Amino acid sequence: MIIQDKVGFVTGGAQGIGRAICEALLKKGAKVIIADINVTEGKSTASELATEYADNVTFIECDVTNQESVEDALRKSHDTYGRLDIIGNNAGVMMENDPIGTINLNLCGVMRVAAVAMSYMRADNGGSGGIIVNTASYAGIMPYVVCPSYCASKHGVVGFTRSIAMSPDFDLHKVRMNCLCPDAVDTAMVRRVSKEGEKKGFIFHYDHIKEAVNQLLLKPSAVADVFINLVEDESKNGSAMLISRKGPPRDIEFPIYQ
Repeated sequence: MIIQDKVGFVTGGAQGIGRAICEALLKKGAKVIIADINVTEGKSTASELATEYADNVTFIECDVTNQESVEDALRKSHDTYGRLDIIGNNAGVMMENDPIGTINLNLCGVMRVAAVAMSYMRADNGGSGGIIVNTASYAGIMPYVVCPSYCASKHGVVGFTRSIAMSPDFDLHKVRMNCLCPDAVDTAMVRRVSKEGEKKGFIFHYDHIKEAVNQLLLKPSAVADVFINLVEDESKNGSAMLISRKGPPRDIEFPIYQ
């Protein structure tokens, strides 16, 4: 896909990986909607980016745990720009003290946004096709004792992504779906992986992972670069991209059922 003049909608776009994705899309010439539940941070980020990208960036409040909010945000986005081409399904949280809330936001939120976005994007429903990129995690392909609920949610994102991409009616709707599986990234959420985070219930058993999280973290921009590659490479559909601190990004190879 050529990103120039396309329209992107990024959940959790106010900070961290989401903000990096918004900036990367804007640099490529896209129009971008920053969708976030944090209104103060969202407006601030949009204002900062507008100094360089003017009317190409907009903030819209969106709570991905709420169906009405998701529908409203995507409707406003489509009304503003007349199309939707790129969805960065990125909003996420790590809170082991609320496992149901974690699943609702990290997995069900991805599914809500994808379903509503598809209704606008489908080539057989007046759209132009496009791509949805879901943010999963390294924790979406392997177990982590510190965050079982988060792990479950991200495994779900990977499974959802790969299953939707197998849709037999892809030639009709023309919407690709891929996911990102980054290692630990320097974000506010990862900084919660601490002794203090354990005390507050965000994680369990900090001592089992403290050495790993105290190593050099990925920059959000490194994840955004892979996001852009997935958008531009139209051969990618159903890919889960592993973004490691120890090597170049690569497609994860999954076992084939026989």
